[in-house]
Amino acid sequence: MVSASHPFLTGNENRPSSTRLDDDDKDYVKALGFALRRYPAETAIVDQGQHAARVFIIESGW
Repeated sequence: MVSASHPFLTGNENRPSSTRLDDDDKDYVKALGFALRRYPAETAIVDQGQHAARVFIIESGW
């Protein structure tokens, strides 16, 4: 995996939430059969403090 390079992520390169998937990783995730979901801009998909019952992999956007 390659660390994200956005300036606000400085110092967080080793956090899973600030990494990018390389092509091999993307192929692996697709092979696992994850469902693709699209959300409109500005939509909250999780709330702070919410119990984690699933994993979100953000393909694009913030």
